[in-house]
Amino acid sequence: MKHVQRELMKAISFLGFHSFLLILIAFDNAFSQPAPQYIDRPHFYDHQVDDSWRGRHAEPVLNSSFARNYRTRLRETALQLPNFAGHYTVGLWGCGTSCLMGAIVDLNTGSIVEIPFTICCHDADGMNSGRVEYYANSDLIIFRGLLDEQEPLREAHYRLVAGNLQLVAEYELEEATLEPELTTTEYSGGSNSGQTFGGYECLVDCSGHEAGYEWAMENDIAYEADCEGKSQSFVEGCYFYVEENY
Repeated sequence: MKHVQRELMKAISFLGFHSFLLILIAFDNAFSQPAPQYIDRPHFYDHQVDDSWRGRHAEPVLNSSFARNYRTRLRETALQLPNFAGHYTVGLWGCGTSCLMGAIVDLNTGSIVEIPFTICCHDADGMNSGRVEYYANSDLIIFRGLLDEQEPLREAHYRLVAGNLQLVAEYELEEATLEPELTTTEYSGGSNSGQTFGGYECLVDCSGHEAGYEWAMENDIAYEADCEGKSQSFVEGCYFYVEENY
């Protein structure tokens, strides 16, 4: 201790008291600064909404080709209780093996917001990496997996603002990070449901195939080349109609 004191006195004598005081102040400031703040992912609790909906279920507005093609599924979704952003319900259904698609229905007005991509799929070990995470009291929704079956694996954060999905943030993911950290109101698909539609496998249920079949019947589709749609299950339903009738 005496050795330290001697060295301190030498420093004061050499630099002068004021210079030494400035060094001490700078040293203290350097160690008293708060730790740097890192930008974090958006959180559900940062985007809370009122979830005390007590309204009446409006009929879904079928004013687009997407809505008409999936009208049965959308009508079922519109009858459910709200599970997202206060007065909306998220509906998800299969679009082929290990694929999800869906829409969001406004229970007050019946307006439909199409989820703008499919969500996929199985990894090399057969585990499903598609995840959709949302809450009734938040307007934030998170999609994890291969979006539109395009690599890389991503985590996309969207907010529902004025009836439209707006991208907030997007990140690349590793396989190990796909499991949500929170208990969620989510759909987590596994292997296919074991159901088939005309010989085609259904993931969760066969609603996508049924919609494709109905569309082909209504439009009198006679050739497989004329079958079109955003999801594989819809196209396969159309195929089955052609196979069965022509």
